[in-house]
Amino acid sequence: MRHVSAAVSSTAPAHTPRGYALAQVNRPTEYKALRQAAQTPAPTPDLLTVFDSILTAHANGDRHGLSLLGHAAARLAGGTAR
Repeated sequence: MRHVSAAVSSTAPAHTPRGYALAQVNRPTEYKALRQAAQTPAPTPDLLTVFDSILTAHANGDRHGLSLLGHAAARLAGGTAR
């Protein structure tokens, strides 16, 4: 005999995953918060903070972090990063 969970709806359409009924929930406050966050410019760190982070990434052997921070330092210094 197969165990059927109480969360599975017997009237759900067959195309929903595992028979769960999917419903779209309108969240106007979430939409407004995301829109405001997207329109607000992110604060830019100063160059000394980026260099300190480069030293930390190097000490931890974080090659990806070194690459990201190197490009960030080049952008802050006004140069082009390749």
